[in-house]
Amino acid sequence: MVRLKTRYILFEIIYPERKTYPIEDNFGTVADSALSIHQPTDSKVTGRQIIYLIRLSLHKNFGDYGSSTAVGLSMRYFSPRTGTGILRVTRNNWKYIVAAITFINSINGEHCIFHTINVSGSIKKCEDRSMQYSKDLIRTLRKARNAADDDDDASILGRVFAEDMKKDSQGVSMNDNRV
Repeated sequence: MVRLKTRYILFEIIYPERKTYPIEDNFGTVADSALSIHQPTDSKVTGRQIIYLIRLSLHKNFGDYGSSTAVGLSMRYFSPRTGTGILRVTRNNWKYIVAAITFINSINGEHCIFHTINVSGSIKKCEDRSMQYSKDLIRTLRKARNAADDDDDASILGRVFAEDMKKDSQGVSMNDNRV
């Protein structure tokens, strides 16, 4: 008996133009920009709708042959809350599916980007990679927030130091009863 060999594609949906924050706050820091593009997907978006969009993209970009590569395509996991999903595809056609995913640029009229995170031979490895990717994203956000807080502290200290230097140059004593 011959076993059907498959590949699992881990992807995420990113929303670069969603206006949930004021525009000037969107890309001020790494953390703000990461938070602004990694937002939950609309609850109306389903795995079935994404499969339909992939099949449509395959037909539009690769014609009849592209449509035939979607025979073994199925959604194994999709979470609107995180915007991540896992697709199961046949081993010979995974490159066409990944290419078709990158050509999708909107869902329900909202601009989005499909980012392929990992392609694996087992669903367990895709799940592990998904957890690792989420942990890395959280770690990046925490580092960026801490760096932003440090920059704020440094800029405050820099302003105080500059004021002290200005007063010192004007002849005011450095020990002027500051708390």
